Amino acid sequence: MTFFQHSSPAARSAMQMLFSLSKTETRKTVSQKLTMRRAVAKWFWENMPPNGIGIDVSTRPASLKVDVAFVWSALHKTTSSRLSVYQPTQTAVVLCCQTREDCWPECTDAETILREITDLKAELERQEAEIRVKEPELRTSDMLFDEFASWDYSKSQSQAYHQNRHRLINLEGTLFKGTRFARIDASQCSNLHYLAVPEGTLAPNELLEDWGLFSVNIETETATLVSEPKFHEIPPEMQMHLIQNMLFASARQVNDMLGLKFSDDGTLSFVRPPSIHHKPLNS
Repeated sequence: MTFFQHSSPAARSAMQMLFSLSKTETRKTVSQKLTMRRAVAKWFWENMPPNGIGIDVSTRPASLKVDVAFVWSALHKTTSSRLSVYQPTQTAVVLCCQTREDCWPECTDAETILREITDLKAELERQEAEIRVKEPELRTSDMLFDEFASWDYSKSQSQAYHQNRHRLINLEGTLFKGTRFARIDASQCSNLHYLAVPEGTLAPNELLEDWGLFSVNIETETATLVSEPKFHEIPPEMQMHLIQNMLFASARQVNDMLGLKFSDDGTLSFVRPPSIHHKPLNS
């Protein structure tokens, strides 16, 4: 992981390393997983430039890895001196799944459960619209327009709404139990959670609530944000835990870039570093 401003020469060099194709690399030989990672990383650099990025980053526990992790930082003055130091403001992780089956490998009846989840979410949206009309006192914000207002549906008097909400929680628990989605939610490893899938693989209402969804065009290596994630408040030490793991994960990439190779017995040797080819993806 490297910390830098996205417009700096160092950032441009690092991005070139990530997005360039080598002499022997073609679009047909680039794996779909790498294509999704590059597309998502490019989207973030263009829309939400981070201060740091990591690939194959462990979370908590260490055996649980995410495909891409990001961190955003801001300068804050320390209480002990006049110096300003960078402190993390938010973190994000992205999982890349190439097929629908990759999303729910443990669930044998996933499609049936998904259909019921989709129907339930549509019914909940209808019921919430009804609650906004019948119970206006549940509005919790002063926003002028309803589409931007916040509502506390948990205090609704509608028993049918609460029954459907409870049923949705149970269904999602059945579908996602043991998956990386549920384990990442439980780990409190980041503020924002995203899933990236090829175009047409998944609909937003099929995803675990509070997760964001990227749809990736494999041919053009373009990521589109289909649904926004919910921001999760996590302890500062968990933000730092992910950042440390991003640094650990970057060690292999840095060694490769420097041409340092470790053998099985721990000895170190020099190899030819990879070349950076300044060939744009759309050329």
